[in-house]
Amino acid sequence: MSETITAKQKFKELRQKYKEYADGAYYFTYEALDYTSKNLVRRAEHATANELLEGCRLYSIEQFGCLAKTILNNMGIRKTEDIGDIVFHLIEFELMGKQEKDKREEFDSVYDFNVAFDLRPIISYNSDRKEWKVQYVQKTRKNSINN
Repeated sequence: MSETITAKQKFKELRQKYKEYADGAYYFTYEALDYTSKNLVRRAEHATANELLEGCRLYSIEQFGCLAKTILNNMGIRKTEDIGDIVFHLIEFELMGKQEKDKREEFDSVYDFNVAFDLRPIISYNSDRKEWKVQYVQKTRKNSINN
């Protein structure tokens, strides 16, 4: 009789093997994949590396606002390569799926966290609804040659 391994057991084994990222980094990446599937991918296929990375960026901004980069860094996620490592750890332990064409290298240097998470809030008030709204936009980068 074969024993079925639960997702919880798989995750425990993953964490015993890979200790460089906080537990939250794995949960965040898994949730970001769900966010990406619901909000960015408009087809039946699974998300590409670029789509997942953009989903991670947008989801983290939605969840954490201007603190997104700080919180990701605190979990050990400092560059797109880290997200790729996490995704492929999850795949290795069958907690995420992949297609034959998917490669870990597709996550390398896709965007710079210092630019992608250089945000400023725009705060507005809707007096009809009596509610505040915060939107985060990327700060304008000046060309260092012109300074």
